[in-house]
Amino acid sequence: IGWKRITLTPAANIEYLLSQGSKDDVKNAILSRPNLLSTSLEKLRNMSNVLATTKSKYAALRFRNDSGAILRDAIELEEDDVEYVLSHSRYLSLRDPEDFLVPKLNYLLSVFDECKKHVTSCVLENPGLLDYSLQDWIIPRMAMASDAGLDPFQINNIISISPQEIRDRIKLQTHLNLTDIELDRLVPMKAWLAQRHLRKRAGPNIQHLIAHLNVSINDLKQIILEEPSLLDLSLLKTIQPRMDMLTQAGCLPTDIGKIVMLSEKKADQYCAICHLCRRLGITSSQKDRLFDSVSSTTRPQSSIGLMEKVDYLLHHAFEGSKQKLRAAIIKEPALLKKSLKQTIQPRTEVLQYLESIGLKHHPSDMTGYFTQPESAFTKKLVPKVNNWHPSALDQGHIGNDLKDGSTMQESDNDIIATLKDFSLPLTAFAYSDESNRDGARVVHWK
Repeated sequence: IGWKRITLTPAANIEYLLSQGSKDDVKNAILSRPNLLSTSLEKLRNMSNVLATTKSKYAALRFRNDSGAILRDAIELEEDDVEYVLSHSRYLSLRDPEDFLVPKLNYLLSVFDECKKHVTSCVLENPGLLDYSLQDWIIPRMAMASDAGLDPFQINNIISISPQEIRDRIKLQTHLNLTDIELDRLVPMKAWLAQRHLRKRAGPNIQHLIAHLNVSINDLKQIILEEPSLLDLSLLKTIQPRMDMLTQAGCLPTDIGKIVMLSEKKADQYCAICHLCRRLGITSSQKDRLFDSVSSTTRPQSSIGLMEKVDYLLHHAFEGSKQKLRAAIIKEPALLKKSLKQTIQPRTEVLQYLESIGLKHHPSDMTGYFTQPESAFTKKLVPKVNNWHPSALDQGHIGNDLKDGSTMQESDNDIIATLKDFSLPLTAFAYSDESNRDGARVVHWK
């Protein structure tokens, strides 16, 4: 209240005002109209209703003070907290607290088992809670929270839920033809009430998927049941960008549920796998197994790196045969996890070298060829050479020892010796006791 400077003694004015009514009437009149103390006594006597109050000013002050006193007493708020609650409430200073505030505090105390600290925490978290109607909003919302298994503290999250938002969950069930069990699995009431973004995004997300997937409602339902996050993820930040990735890679839009929760790099990798599977004729079920294997690496491969690896394998290791490459990838998906430069290319060069001297391999010999550890590779390659087509024997490189009754070990030694006669700088074979073994691609350990 802005008090004016009073130059005259107010004693006569107060005495006159007391003659017109009770002390409470005089107090209320002065609090509402402080200028009564500075008005001349003659003017006061000429006023027809001198003790009339200006309700908008005095009532607000009285209601505010009374509400503060009730908050201090009922739930033991500190003075600073009282001021915080009053300043963040729209109606506590405009309504009689006996009718507006007290019933709400009593109800909240009953819900929180008379724990004043819990009610205090609830009110301080959201002072606006006290502005809502007890019968029309607070009690019904608290009942919904209890039915959904929510903690009473969640009242602050659900107090503003409109009746339409509650009906939207049933509308969602009707739209997707969901059973009650499927609805509770997809959007439990607990999540629907507690997660505002779910309530806001579910409808628009479903409409977007209907428009872009071009599938039946039952198919859409299955996609969403497999990945419920499609209902509450951001349409602009997540769902639409992933849809664009699928489209640009030529993947099926219905795969959106399989990549929407992946990181950008892994989603890009998934799209590359899809492209690879279309190229090699790999089925959808085989594709999922392949992606699970490839994506298990600590660092996701880029789509460009993956395609370079496939191209190299196809043209250099599998003689351009998509059928052979497909069979190898299906049998050993880990093949695509190997480094192109550190594993695939060097071992392909060994194959090319062996073939250049007439040692053709059987497809069965390729199992584990690219995927086995380096130590196993160097120890197992040469001992198995005798199982390969030894066309080099007929070309005079090794001789006819086997035909003369020599042992298998002697045959291995002859093959090793023959391999060493071909001096390729990086693909040469070396014995384990030779000084140049560090530069050899394959070392024979004695």
